[in-house]
Amino acid sequence: MKIIIGGGSGMIGSRLLELLQSGGHEVLVLSRSAGPGRVVWQPEEGLIDADAVRQADAIVNLAGAGIADKRWSSARKALIISSRVSGNTLLAQVLTQPGHQVKYFLSASAIGFYGDRANELLTENSASGTGFLAESCRAWEASAHLVAQAGVPTGIGRVGIVLSTLGGALPQLAAPVSMGVAPVFGSGNMYYPWIHIDDVCGAMQMMIEQQIAGTVNLCGPESVTFHTLMSGIRAVKCPWALMVPVPPVALRLALGEMADTVLGSNRVSTEKLKNLGFSWQHPDLIPALKHIWETKR
Repeated sequence: MKIIIGGGSGMIGSRLLELLQSGGHEVLVLSRSAGPGRVVWQPEEGLIDADAVRQADAIVNLAGAGIADKRWSSARKALIISSRVSGNTLLAQVLTQPGHQVKYFLSASAIGFYGDRANELLTENSASGTGFLAESCRAWEASAHLVAQAGVPTGIGRVGIVLSTLGGALPQLAAPVSMGVAPVFGSGNMYYPWIHIDDVCGAMQMMIEQQIAGTVNLCGPESVTFHTLMSGIRAVKCPWALMVPVPPVALRLALGEMADTVLGSNRVSTEKLKNLGFSWQHPDLIPALKHIWETKR
């Protein structure tokens, strides 16, 4: 297939691009600048190479400003939402017009859709939660539904905490461990639905190739508590590191509302992904962590 990826230079997008190319697909990347293998788009300005988009067989949009890159000011929160919504909205406008050959669209979302839900087991049918993370994910998914309304089969992948050395949460969590301190946020009992970078991209590849419509939780087969996650990082990186509790009030003072990204609990079911036929390469935490650091994935 000819596949176009928005966010193709990001942590997930760059690995997905590799997997799709190794699978024999032609892959182009949506980019703000022209160049080989690129399709020009500027979503905030409403600009896109519509002709190139119409010739694709499938489109994937992973683009969006980083959730934890900067403190959540009002302007930052507006950017987080608009950077996700504007791309999908622009693609929907193109795909509403006749003459395209796009057979499938995949949009990322996140497990933040569910909000902080303690020990509740969350399936794709669970209601959305409260807070900014849930609000942003609802807007994100609503913009993806615009493509579905244009008649293109649409999948939404609610992505968990992706473990990779190239970005995301893992390098930030591992940095103090390497210096002998393993921080445990709050009670440490909140659930973290992690997934290896290769598995999240493998699941996306399956959704694209099988044109799986609907919402799918893209997480590992078992959510672990934050304490278990940090214990795993400690075991692999620095077994003598001290487990040090960090009170929620300290996180709130340091991060403000953004502390929700580390204090929220999501016990996510991946039964649907399993029933779709997906098999995880890295289902167990410590072997997954070892593989990530050994391969520098």
